[in-house]
Amino acid sequence: MPRVIANEGLKVPLEKQRAFIGSEPVDVPDSIYYRRRLETRELVLAPGKATSKPVALTPASEPDTTANSKSGSAAK
Repeated sequence: MPRVIANEGLKVPLEKQRAFIGSEPVDVPDSIYYRRRLETRELVLAPGKATSKPVALTPASEPDTTANSKSGSAAK
């Protein structure tokens, strides 16, 4: 797992979560999404050694709408 940070002044969205990569190093999977972000220099490799455990991330500030939904009902 590569350890990355966002380039100066940027916040890069995570691939499948509602959170962002900022100036704190984050371990990410070696996927095409993150490879593209590295190629475009939105993300850069963080100094230091990557670990096998992902770093806890702060979710993006959006209201949680799942708390209001009733279980068993499906929207169609």
